[in-house]
Amino acid sequence: MNIEISWILLFLRAVLAVVMIYYGWPKIRDLEANANDFVKMGFKPGMLWGTLIALVEFFGGIAILAGFYSEFAAALFAFQMMVGTLWKLKISKPFTDYSYDIQLLALSLVVMSQGAGAYAFKAFPGFIFLRWDVALVSLAAALLFAVFSRPDFNSSAQAAADGTAAKVRSGYQRNIRMISVLQSRVAALKEEAVEELREDLKVITQRLNQLAERAARELKEVKNELDFTLLEAEVGLRLTADDAKAHLEVIEATRELVLARRAISRNDLIEAETRVESALRNLEEAQSLAVGHHESIAVLQHQAQQMLVTVRTKAGTMKASIDALIERSNRLLTEMGGQGAAVKTAA
Repeated sequence: MNIEISWILLFLRAVLAVVMIYYGWPKIRDLEANANDFVKMGFKPGMLWGTLIALVEFFGGIAILAGFYSEFAAALFAFQMMVGTLWKLKISKPFTDYSYDIQLLALSLVVMSQGAGAYAFKAFPGFIFLRWDVALVSLAAALLFAVFSRPDFNSSAQAAADGTAAKVRSGYQRNIRMISVLQSRVAALKEEAVEELREDLKVITQRLNQLAERAARELKEVKNELDFTLLEAEVGLRLTADDAKAHLEVIEATRELVLARRAISRNDLIEAETRVESALRNLEEAQSLAVGHHESIAVLQHQAQQMLVTVRTKAGTMKASIDALIERSNRLLTEMGGQGAAVKTAA
C-alpha cells in the first residue's frame, strides 16, 4: 500500500509551519528589538520591514499549519528566503549560514506547486506564482533588496570595543590603587625598623615600583578599540600584582613571627599568641593570592600552627602555676590572719 502524496504534503506543510512560527514568535513578541536588528542588517525603516517579516513568519506559519491559503503564505515566505540568501551572499556569509534558507525556499516551492496536502482548510491557486516572468521579477526584486541594504555592524562592534576598553581601563586603575596601598604598607613596615625584614622590604619595594611604572605606561596605551593584547596584559598585571601582595603578606607574617619571638623572650605569651595568630592570617591570604610557592607557604603555615599550639600550651602551664601561687598566697594570708587573731586573744 503506497503512501498518498497528500500525507507527505501534510508533513512538509507542518514542518514548514513549525519553523516559521518558531522564528516568528520572538519577532512578534519584541517588535522594537526586531526593528533594531533589521536596521543593523541594512533594511530601513527597521520597524516597517521587521514587522512585515514578523507577520509573514508567525501568522503565515499559522496559516500554513491550518491549511488556510497555505500556498500564498508559502509564496511570501519563499520571497523572504530569496532575499535572505542573497543578502548573506552579499556579506560573504559561509554556505552553512544560507543553506538553511535554501532548504526552506525549496519547501515553500513544494507547497506552492503541489498544494497543502491533506486536511487543508482552504486552498489558494499557488500556480499563478509558478511562471517564469513572476519568478524573474521576484528574483530581481530580492536582488535589489539585498544590494541596496546597508548593513551597519560597526556600531555594535564599536560598542563592544568601547565596553572592552572601559573594562581594561577600570582594571588598570584598580591595579594601580592596589599597588599604591601595598606601597603604603611597605612604608609602614620600614618605619618599624625590624632588622630581619630589611632585605625583603628592599626587594618588595623595587618590585612594586616596577609594577606601578608598568601599570601607568600600559594604561596610556589603552584606546577605544578592541585590543585583546591589552586585555591579556591587564590580566597579567593583575596576577603579578596579586603575587606581589602575597609576597608582602609573607613579609608581614615574618614580622609577626619575629615580634612573637621577642614576646616569648619577655615571657609575654599573650602577645606572642596574638602575633602568631596574625601571622597565620597573613599566610592564609598569601596562599590564596600567590601565583606559585604554594607548597612553601603551606609548610610555613604548618610550622606557625605548631608554634601557636606550643605557645598556648606554655601559656596554659604558666597560668596554672600562677593560679597555684595565688592560692598558696591566699592560704598564707589566711593562716597569717588566723595567727594574728590567736595572738590577740592570748594577749
